[in-house]
Amino acid sequence: MTADYQLQVSQEISAPVPDVLKHLADLSNFSRWNPFLVMDPNAAIEVSEPSAGVGASYSWSSKRIGAGVMTITGVSDSVIDIHMRFTSRNKREDEVQWLLTPTPHGTQVAWVMRGKRTLAERVFVKLMRLDTMMAKHFADGLQRLKAELEQ
Repeated sequence: MTADYQLQVSQEISAPVPDVLKHLADLSNFSRWNPFLVMDPNAAIEVSEPSAGVGASYSWSSKRIGAGVMTITGVSDSVIDIHMRFTSRNKREDEVQWLLTPTPHGTQVAWVMRGKRTLAERVFVKLMRLDTMMAKHFADGLQRLKAELEQ
């Protein structure tokens, strides 16, 4: 039996929503703030052409961080929808959204990942504290994004 899960981490960035949206919707920018590349800076990365908008994709392959592809499936004024397909080890598919909300000082960016987990996956995730670890990676990535956009 599967159950839904959702992880969400947010960060305020001192930049207007349109600037943040443009940056996020272009996957050629992702490697500069991708928190997982810190674990393996030598991962093989491939970005589609075009690199921005619906249909753009970013793929990675590494012994340390696994392999997969993320594809932008939707872009609106405040949301970027991404389909994640993990192709090594624990093969699975999940959905990601980058949600942008205007604030008095810029933009609140939420990194949301949701999907389904089997009972065995739920037990493993809880025992290994994987949601806590993943939330830290998301927070680290958003901090890197903040530093990049606030230069």
